[in-house]
Amino acid sequence: MSYDEAMSTIQDWIEMTGQVLADHERAGKFQIRTDKLLRNALRSYDANCTIPYDAHLIGKNDFAVWEKQAVRSEDHCIQVSTARAGLKAWVDNYACMSKKTSRQTKRVTKFIGKIANPYC
Repeated sequence: MSYDEAMSTIQDWIEMTGQVLADHERAGKFQIRTDKLLRNALRSYDANCTIPYDAHLIGKNDFAVWEKQAVRSEDHCIQVSTARAGLKAWVDNYACMSKKTSRQTKRVTKFIGKIANPYC
């Protein structure tokens, strides 16, 4: 899957998850964290990456497989967990740790960790 398609997919899932969480008391927190995540994720990709986040997974199809298997749920916990799994797969397959992107990649992984399950 191309980077642009992957970013579009992630943005769609974040929006979808935000809709599921609309009635949850922590929906605002989710939105703030995912906004920061997207800002930083956009900067953690490098087409000419020399130091990938995960050398064994960079350029693989884990994200595409996740996208094919992921199903929207109205359950807060399931939806957030599914979106989080997709974000982790995105980082594994697309993120770079070269000098100009390592800071953004670290931020991305930090924010994915914070999108945990107070929703469960």
